[in-house]
Amino acid sequence: MAGRDWLCAFLHRHATISFRIPEATSLSRATGFNRIQVEKFYSLLRTVLEENKLQAHRVFNVDESRISTVQKPGKILAAKGSKQVGKMTSAERGQNVTIVCAISASRSYIPPDLIFPRKNMSNALMKGAPAGSVGFAVPSGWMDSETFVK
Repeated sequence: MAGRDWLCAFLHRHATISFRIPEATSLSRATGFNRIQVEKFYSLLRTVLEENKLQAHRVFNVDESRISTVQKPGKILAAKGSKQVGKMTSAERGQNVTIVCAISASRSYIPPDLIFPRKNMSNALMKGAPAGSVGFAVPSGWMDSETFVK
């Protein structure tokens, strides 16, 4: 069995390899992303584009992501041997805000939509948002079919 010394020597010989923190990937996403499924997707896309005579400025990719109102501190540089290295952050748990972005195949984009987990929308929540952004209040904080259409 390879030991710690072997691992250190291996990493020294292969400078392009390092320890990384992996992103969590669901099993259904990993198994659904294969050559057959990707080819099927592009075949269906080609059919829809041709049947409807859609041009690039009419084809959009839309995605949503969550942003926490309390950010985790990133890595920082510090002196070797430092025992305690800190960075100020909020002690509260915060909430997640959903951001929805859309860009066309011709590279035009729609300003982002921000979906806040609340009953009523307040313009104060949009302070500092990108120009043209629109905010919505949705109790769950997630995109729903009604908000998508808006």
